[in-house]
Amino acid sequence: MNSRLGSRVTLYSSSVGKAYLAQLPVPKRDALIQGLDFKVFTDATLRTPQALHAELEQVRRQGYAEDREENEKDIFCFGCAITDKQEAPVACVSLSIPAFRMSADRTASYIRPLVETCAAISRKLALLDFSG
Repeated sequence: MNSRLGSRVTLYSSSVGKAYLAQLPVPKRDALIQGLDFKVFTDATLRTPQALHAELEQVRRQGYAEDREENEKDIFCFGCAITDKQEAPVACVSLSIPAFRMSADRTASYIRPLVETCAAISRKLALLDFSG
């Protein structure tokens, strides 16, 4: 895997990028998407703003994002945003799994623990006052 802790990834081909975008207010999200250069990393990489918009609606509905070998072949990722008091994304967490090791029960093995952990961190952040 090429992914490393703290490394930069694209907003359109990574689970954390999509989780972040999905949590933004629509005008801010649209402005960011408009400035993206959709480079293709694998056959599964999203290639257009329209495809990304459709995916982001699904991410908002389900509460997490997926990178289905879009950023790197044979690597599947689940990502979720961590939000502040205003429900703005401040960080994201992802789980990366080699496709050949993917559990049959994705919800119990990956999705539920990820979403629950990010929600718990977000609840803690909502208690903090970051105002000057």
